[in-house]
Amino acid sequence: MNSRDKSLQSIRPILMLTEDKTDKKDLINFQNNTLRPILKFQNELLVLLFETYIKDRKFRWETSASPIRKQFVLKAISNDNHSKAKLLGCIIGLFTCDETMFYNLNQNEINRRIVTMCKERIVDQLVTKV
Repeated sequence: MNSRDKSLQSIRPILMLTEDKTDKKDLINFQNNTLRPILKFQNELLVLLFETYIKDRKFRWETSASPIRKQFVLKAISNDNHSKAKLLGCIIGLFTCDETMFYNLNQNEINRRIVTMCKERIVDQLVTKV
């Protein structure tokens, strides 16, 4: 493991999650051991990026009801490729070399998982926030 990989590993929060024993165990373990700690570490940045996205789009966040806010978040992350690429880049940029090699082999599935988890985090923190 090179010094960059060691540094990246050292800044991640430690999460107590169980190992998975199913057919997709490699992907689930990658999600639990890599994606979740990185998402937790990058949480403040992800929320800030999306708050900036809201302002840039001149969306009337304060006067919109929660269902409208949620729909806006889900559409923005699903349909706006620029927004999606920013969120993905914030996560993928913190992969170690070995994780990047695993990512390259499972790119579509891992991207789907990252996007889904980002949507959940942003909805939970911005839409339901009073």
